[in-house]
Amino acid sequence: MGRNTGNAGVPGGGSGPVPGRPGGAPERDRPETEASGGAVFVNPYTFVPLPRFPDEDGTGHRRPPAGHERLAPDRLSGRIEVELTAAAPLLLRGIRKGEEERFPRRAFPPPPDPAGSHGAHGAHEVPFLPGSSLAGTVRALHETLAGGCLRVFDADFRPGYRDAARTRHRGWKPALVTETEHGRPAAVRMCTEVVWADSADLARVLGSPERVVTGAEVRVTGWERHQHFGRNHARGDQVAAGDGWVVLVTDSGAREDNPRCHTYWCAVGKLPAADAPALGVSDAAWQDFQAAVADAEDVRVARREHRLDTGKAERKPVTWRGARIGERHEARPRLYPGQVVWAAAGGTPRAVTGLALAAIWRHPGGFTAGERVPTALLPCTAPDALCPSCRLFGSADTGGADTAEARQSSYRGHIRFGDARPAPGTGAPRTRPVRLAPLGAPRPGAGQFYLANDAKRLEPAAEGDLPLREWGSPADHAPPPRSARRGGQDKNRKQKQPKNRGRYADQSADRAGTGQRRPAAPPVTATGRPSAGAGAPGAPDASGAPGSPDAPGGPQPRPRPLRGRKQYWLTARHAERPFFRTRRGRWEGEMARDAEQVDAGARFVFTVYVDGLTAAELGGLLAALNPALLFDDAPDPVGYAVGGAKPLGFGACTARITGLDLTDAAARYTTGGPATPPPTAEEAVAAFRAQVPAEVTVTWRAARAALTLDRVPPGIVWYPPQKPIPDGELHPDDLAPAFRGFWKHSRGEELSHSTRPLIPLPRAAAPADEQTLPVLDDKGKPAP
Repeated sequence: MGRNTGNAGVPGGGSGPVPGRPGGAPERDRPETEASGGAVFVNPYTFVPLPRFPDEDGTGHRRPPAGHERLAPDRLSGRIEVELTAAAPLLLRGIRKGEEERFPRRAFPPPPDPAGSHGAHGAHEVPFLPGSSLAGTVRALHETLAGGCLRVFDADFRPGYRDAARTRHRGWKPALVTETEHGRPAAVRMCTEVVWADSADLARVLGSPERVVTGAEVRVTGWERHQHFGRNHARGDQVAAGDGWVVLVTDSGAREDNPRCHTYWCAVGKLPAADAPALGVSDAAWQDFQAAVADAEDVRVARREHRLDTGKAERKPVTWRGARIGERHEARPRLYPGQVVWAAAGGTPRAVTGLALAAIWRHPGGFTAGERVPTALLPCTAPDALCPSCRLFGSADTGGADTAEARQSSYRGHIRFGDARPAPGTGAPRTRPVRLAPLGAPRPGAGQFYLANDAKRLEPAAEGDLPLREWGSPADHAPPPRSARRGGQDKNRKQKQPKNRGRYADQSADRAGTGQRRPAAPPVTATGRPSAGAGAPGAPDASGAPGSPDAPGGPQPRPRPLRGRKQYWLTARHAERPFFRTRRGRWEGEMARDAEQVDAGARFVFTVYVDGLTAAELGGLLAALNPALLFDDAPDPVGYAVGGAKPLGFGACTARITGLDLTDAAARYTTGGPATPPPTAEEAVAAFRAQVPAEVTVTWRAARAALTLDRVPPGIVWYPPQKPIPDGELHPDDLAPAFRGFWKHSRGEELSHSTRPLIPLPRAAAPADEQTLPVLDDKGKPAP
């Protein structure tokens, strides 16, 4: 049979805590936390770059799997014993209904006693790590180390962004949805005119503010006489009881509370004649709407509260300056008859080509996530052409399409994970309740972090362009340098407007309640690519003019790729992390929650069962189970994170292989023993290292950096804060997010009165002292 290989027989096989040193860290120079009082922070996550293969479709990287029909002579089966040590507290959600806030527990049968009795009685529940959680963690790391596909990946994803405070393009008008099919408008009545009415006049006519609701009808006359900032306004008795004009009430959040403005304006649209044909909605417009609405605050809250689809349009009161002015419809991915939206129409036959829920609302980013990664890394779909990770762990058919033959294209893996129980002799791990800081969903739309940007600080987009952080901004279309665009003549640069004009004029218009829209951007198709419509930069014309994508040598859209695979910085010095230093006050908010943690130092053991692996495949699995086997030259302990709350400092674990029990086909089915001795752990990892293509190994430097415990100073690892992170004990207010600071001033945009450069995330492989980012105040200045 096989050989048991303990840690002593596996050079580099362990990276557990080193007694007598904080967090098990070896004695060496490392960044200290003196900087925690300065105006810098370290983002909780980084990215390991994606490999770039010579064959874009990954033909050479994907191969048929071994199959399960027989055990080939060169393949191994057996089990791997692993010990996992929690370098930081662990946090997992309970697996039983009603116990979501508790760490998972189950009973394990006691080991047999010396007398031979199995002692099945007396088992009690103890904290454990489900095998499914371990499998997901190890697979994700294997994909990084072996260049596997992005198994859990939404290739159709596009982020949505809030519109800038600019006037909505002419041609956009209110529209009444009259028919829908599965939430998509099937018939829309486009209004012929739009007028802005005082909400107080609407309340007077309709009877009360509670009756000023989206979809209510009034009568408007004489509105042509009043214009304000280029928009038609109806005043006083020009708004009367009646019908023919439909009201649209929207959220007040986008409107500044200007003390000089005493009116809250609502859009009112004139309905078309009863015999006017209703319009359908184009596929591109509907897909753009879906991308834009996905990140809306209403949608995020409804999803969290499990009320995303109640079968009707949900109303929500709208207040301004503490007074109720009406009711709006909450944003949802589905629309319902009776809802009023903003719409643009065009084309032949005429159809709705754009949808929005407010004059200043949201717009979709350009290019999908699938267009931002190499084709070779898109999820495997064919069972006879699998990436290294799918050949090992298996591949699920997630296409969701039924065929007449009822076929599916899944492949069963060659690995099975057992649950991790407390290590023998350690007793039940200590647990304690914990109140977690609010953690929102990932925001891939933050292109300064999630997209690959070549320089530390990029020149911002020209005034009027989309900010460079956005998907679909000029940075995605690879424009020539600004000097080249201007023919090398600085005198051609657009002159800044006086400070009392430009952006502030637009805001003044918003204070008056006029319709507004983001800066003009190239029209995009349903996938976010620049369209060839009139006015699109680079759009081909009848002559195939230079600069169009169809012209010889013309520029092609080259979207920035996704930054890579996300990894959270690991720590064994969790007590220095800001979250664990927050001992004053209490975390509040809808997303703050209670949980239960297992204390650092807990040890677990689990078994991985393998069947039909080559020596190189075994080595890849061992490297993912214990990265120290692959990065045996790492100066610090390396590991990986298990469970949740990783941004706060939870989850870091180190591992060691405590046993290998392997056999080949000859030993399994004959009495003659194995044809050749099974490889040791280090021999298997060496075989894996020799087999991985150079396009993947070049990313290992970044992977090693991301998997190194405390590679960055733990005292300042936090999402962009509003102010410098103090030393010592903290209050939750000390860690308030910088919505008006870093995020606002790192967007990569040029305004009439200021310039905001794009500030990208440092590379994972950059030195530790280059991982910091500046704490910016509300004016974009470095905080003292």
